[in-house]
Amino acid sequence: MDEEALRSAQRLREAESLYQTAIALHMRGDFAAAAQAYQKVVAIVPGQVYAWSNLGLILRDVGQYDQSIVALRRAAALAPDSPPILANLAAALNSAGQSEAAIPIVQRALQIQPDHVESLLCLGGALHDLERLEEAIGFFEKAVSLQPENPEGHWGLAMSLLRLGEFSRGWKEFEWRLRMPRLELRRDFREPQWQGQDPAGKTILLFAEGGFGDAIQFIRLAPEVARRGAKIILECQPELIRLLAPVPGIYSIIRRGDPLPPFDWQIPLQGLPMALGIRLETIPSQTPYLSPPRELSAHWRVRLASDASFKIGLVWAGSERRDRSHQLELFKPLANIAGTRFFSLQKGPESSQRPPPGMNWADFTSELRDFADTAALLQQMDLLITVDTAAAHLAGALGKPVWVLIPRRADFRWLRGRGDSPWYPTMRLFLQDKLGDWESPIAQIAAALRTKLAG
Repeated sequence: MDEEALRSAQRLREAESLYQTAIALHMRGDFAAAAQAYQKVVAIVPGQVYAWSNLGLILRDVGQYDQSIVALRRAAALAPDSPPILANLAAALNSAGQSEAAIPIVQRALQIQPDHVESLLCLGGALHDLERLEEAIGFFEKAVSLQPENPEGHWGLAMSLLRLGEFSRGWKEFEWRLRMPRLELRRDFREPQWQGQDPAGKTILLFAEGGFGDAIQFIRLAPEVARRGAKIILECQPELIRLLAPVPGIYSIIRRGDPLPPFDWQIPLQGLPMALGIRLETIPSQTPYLSPPRELSAHWRVRLASDASFKIGLVWAGSERRDRSHQLELFKPLANIAGTRFFSLQKGPESSQRPPPGMNWADFTSELRDFADTAALLQQMDLLITVDTAAAHLAGALGKPVWVLIPRRADFRWLRGRGDSPWYPTMRLFLQDKLGDWESPIAQIAAALRTKLAG
């Protein structure tokens, strides 16, 4: 073997060793180290298609969508007839908000292999994000017909059905969330999940499985379970205990993670709509159904009694989803509206942002320990303007006027094409028409606020 051939063989062996190391790191969840290893592989062997593909998947999973697309395009160029690689590229485009661009790529994958489930799921997801929900349902249904136990297919089907208001089927499909490892919602109880049978004389554990907003939205259903004769134990996050403890029908409330007393059945709060057979027309929408402790309300009522301004609570950042969080500067069009005063209700890392010039500003968030404190201050507001986060649900549950910025990829609970919510009569939705464009809905809010104040 000549010297050049020997060096080439050594490089290939090195690349193969690095590739195996990258796979092990990837499987272990060490994404940063795995990405570095895959990058070294493709630097040595630019034609290693699976290294490009796996690198793209990691970059997508950590939110580096642009870099992910570059890597997956390289993989697709090397393997243009591979449905899995085409589906991965389409999924990355969809994650980056480029659903229109994803569709022809995943359609190409399905031309090659019509029964490729990942491609069916990807196409369903792209169509869902474009609000072509009826079409999305067809592809999700085909995916679950091919793989009846695929939780991602059932989950996608649930999201589209619920956004269309088809609650009867939607809530049943929604239960598949508990089988999705990436959501990490499943709890292993010896006691069975309550399915809606007669609960008279039984003790039922209700627990908050998801975020704060989910708990606030669905706690409204707990009194109905108690009305049917059940003894209710509620387990929830400590930040919610003082707010939720007075809900009618709750016998006792347990901090999440503390030992649980004996019970007969259990059910997550998000499972109650299915168990109770909630339909669009039977949503219990009477508000308020939550209220803070009286002494907290009295404290803020006295504290703000001399403030004659139109008081607006403001929340600009939500969960880890990029499309639910903004910079406070985005709300600059609201700054100089006469007669207003804005109160920060923003908690967490984004709370330190400075308001735009000219905004009459107040910040008491250092005094807000939990949701009961936040609810008491929110009660004194004339309006809450917020992104899609727990504060929106809190205002709705308190019966306060609330305007919510809804991203183009709207959550399942906000129905397609509606500016109101059947869950909260005092809520108004300002929907993003184009992904990335928040200036338009903010301008709509500014116009609506001026109209409200003028009236």
